[in-house]
Amino acid sequence: MHQKPQKGPQEVPSARAKRMPVYTEIEIDRPPAQFLDFAAYPTWTQGYIKSLAREDPALAPGSKLRAVTAAATASPTVLANSPDEFRWRGWFHGIPGLFTGEHMFVFEPSVATPGGTTFMQAEAFSGVLPALKPQGAELWKSIEKDFVGFNEDLKKKCEGER
Repeated sequence: MHQKPQKGPQEVPSARAKRMPVYTEIEIDRPPAQFLDFAAYPTWTQGYIKSLAREDPALAPGSKLRAVTAAATASPTVLANSPDEFRWRGWFHGIPGLFTGEHMFVFEPSVATPGGTTFMQAEAFSGVLPALKPQGAELWKSIEKDFVGFNEDLKKKCEGER
């Protein structure tokens, strides 16, 4: 149930995100320019992402991040970095096969808010531990709540409320 989704050759990032077990979205009345300014995260979000640091300034696919979250510290690998998608894969305690997460952020021109952005955050999990947690379990609800909090903080930052 918590399988890593496969991206089809013509699939847009938002379609992929919407199929992931944990999916959130929010309308932002601006472009989310602050998103890749990882050094500033502690100034505007006190949520589950405590800090992100990059090894490669270009954030090219294959480069590493250092992600400190409320749950763990990880060194995920960047899978995609484009104007419409930022995606990484990480392993809990660096052990592939135990608990792997593929996390994605999607930025789409908003239909609901002209000139704005529909920001989506989603994650799919694979490995031994996720297989033990059915869809809808408290763990997934907790992760979704964390995503919603981050999304709201990003919206406030982008719209000038922080």
